[in-house]
Amino acid sequence: MRALSIFRILGFVALGNLCRHASLAFSRDKITAVPSIQTRPRSGQYYTNMRRQRLSLLSKSSGFMPYPWKPLLESLRIYYSQHGDCVIDNSFTVPFEEPWPEELRGEKLARLVYNMDFWKTHIAPYPNRRPELNELKFIWGRLQPEYNLVVEALLVFKEIEGHLNVPSKFVVPCNQLWPKSVWRLKLGYLVSDIRCRNRFVGDDGGKWFQLQSMGFVWEASDVKWERFFSALQMYVDTTGNALIPRSFLVPREDPWPLNLWGYKLGIAVYNVRSKGTYVNDRPERIRALNQLGFVWDPGEYAFEQFLEALNVFKQIHGHTRVPQQYICPESDAWPSHLHGYRLGARRHTIRLRGDLVKNYPDRRVRLELLGFE
Repeated sequence: MRALSIFRILGFVALGNLCRHASLAFSRDKITAVPSIQTRPRSGQYYTNMRRQRLSLLSKSSGFMPYPWKPLLESLRIYYSQHGDCVIDNSFTVPFEEPWPEELRGEKLARLVYNMDFWKTHIAPYPNRRPELNELKFIWGRLQPEYNLVVEALLVFKEIEGHLNVPSKFVVPCNQLWPKSVWRLKLGYLVSDIRCRNRFVGDDGGKWFQLQSMGFVWEASDVKWERFFSALQMYVDTTGNALIPRSFLVPREDPWPLNLWGYKLGIAVYNVRSKGTYVNDRPERIRALNQLGFVWDPGEYAFEQFLEALNVFKQIHGHTRVPQQYICPESDAWPSHLHGYRLGARRHTIRLRGDLVKNYPDRRVRLELLGFE
């Protein structure tokens, strides 16, 4: 009986310890102190993410780089052996495979080595490490905030292209026109981020003013609109009208400006008419086009032009029986914008096929009032 009692006591003690551990495991405050039982092994990605979270917290609290020098140098050597340089894209992630250091797998390598923390922690106190990095063609110019690199790249882009309307997919090429510090920089993506999310600038008035003074394009559509409007204005000045054929391309010759050569003005005009490109919710742009004589409805414009020419012909000749080969002459009796207009051919197609008046009874009435025959 005494032995049985001892076993009962030991059993209760064991049960109490088990319950106490269970309560710890389910305690909200201490749940992380008791490891849970794994029914299946976790992937390498899971442990890397957990380690990254711990190291991130450590770096924020201590102010030091979370990774030691040896795996960082080893990763740079591997990258150099595979690519021949250390122009590391910001999106490059250390692969989950040999021979890459296990503790760096899944990390953005450029983020770890191209920043001032890396310099202060691993290079400045150890001058003997600089030759090692020089052998790997380490780019010292990238040891600065990314915003500074963007500004540097924008200045070069403007010097080459003459503007700062950077295409969204533009990546800085690796050639001598560009500083090595910005090679392979996804400048187009970063510019789009500045436009859409105020990346780098936020509420910093100094940066806003800096970009503005450089000629930074905050709205890409503004540049496209200005190009369209200048081409349209040039067409009107050259031809005397704004009735632009859909197939019209700006010729590669004087007096057209060089930056407009090959511009698909006809397609752009069609998109403005049919889709409201550039002018949706922009009444000031609509007014500017109207002042320029923009043709919103080519069919209406063609009818009004024919009606005007027919009216002048009647005033001169007393009737509307225009010969089929008749062309408006360049004389004082005719408005200059009608000089060379093929009035006879237009009258013929209207009488033969109903061009410009088919399904438009109001236009037929206006022609009848003029005595159209």
